Amino acid sequence: MFTDHDASGAHPLWLVTEGGLASWHAAQEAVTQSWLTALRFRAERHQLAVIPGAEGAPRGAVLGLGALAAVADLDLWNLAGAPERLPAGAWRIATPLPREAATAAALGWASGCYRFERYRSVPRAPAGGALLAPPAEADMAYVRSAAGALAMLALADGAMVEIRAVHSGALGPADTR
Repeated sequence: MFTDHDASGAHPLWLVTEGGLASWHAAQEAVTQSWLTALRFRAERHQLAVIPGAEGAPRGAVLGLGALAAVADLDLWNLAGAPERLPAGAWRIATPLPREAATAAALGWASGCYRFERYRSVPRAPAGGALLAPPAEADMAYVRSAAGALAMLALADGAMVEIRAVHSGALGPADTR
């Protein structure tokens, strides 16, 4: 989920709004501009483009935030899908974020890494192995606490579903093991 390693060695993950795309795009190297143009990257919400390096391995990625007025307005759902879609390795958010947005981004990442597998006959594959170096401004104590609480709620909700099924007669005691 998170890496404690130095963020400087992690791949950059830029967060870009549709309104900020032109200026961000213009500041990139020509090869990156060409790559993103070929991919028709428009910074639409949840649009992700991995930027390859000279060897073909990822050297960075850009995640679209859609029509947000500013990057500071992002919420946890903007990053929740990123851990599953990014290639394995360490990532860092390269876009400067204020404290509230950095905390929301880290919580979104944590939410995207969570898997509730209790009722699956075949568990889903784990998230892609992407790890996030926590944003410097993020309140990681809050993120870890909130992510733990959300996981506990999901477990409690799963238990309530099971209890309701047993009490309604849909499941017998042997079916819940």
